[in-house]
Amino acid sequence: MFLYESFVTLILAVALVGSQPISQDNGGPLPTFGELLKRHNIQSTQSALVDALRNTDPEVRDLAANKLAEDKAVETIPAIKDALASEKVPWTRMNIALALADMGESIGFDTLEDNCKNKGMSGDIRTRSAEYLLRFSDSTATVRRA
Repeated sequence: MFLYESFVTLILAVALVGSQPISQDNGGPLPTFGELLKRHNIQSTQSALVDALRNTDPEVRDLAANKLAEDKAVETIPAIKDALASEKVPWTRMNIALALADMGESIGFDTLEDNCKNKGMSGDIRTRSAEYLLRFSDSTATVRRA
């Protein structure tokens, strides 16, 4: 019973935190994916973003995948899937999976679910993966692409 109550508490906490607006210390909004990529000298063109999926910096790979998802660049899904398959950094892998889930790709949802179930994964990754999954409504989760 205690384990069940702890799990319910965790889910509620993640849902509450996820529903709060995110802002910087100065009270302003967080920078966009495009603004963050610009800081790394990465243009927001589709070809530059696809190239950035293979960048040596894991943050750039994460940002590029999420910018492509934000832009709804569905024609880049194969490149994002390749990036997910080759990604070794757990945090970056999780965020690339989020980008694919945002695009309705089942591999994104599956990767996030696997993170939650993997006891060998850090608590931070497992919790954030659960938070990401909670962002999707039941109707979104049922419209997955194979």
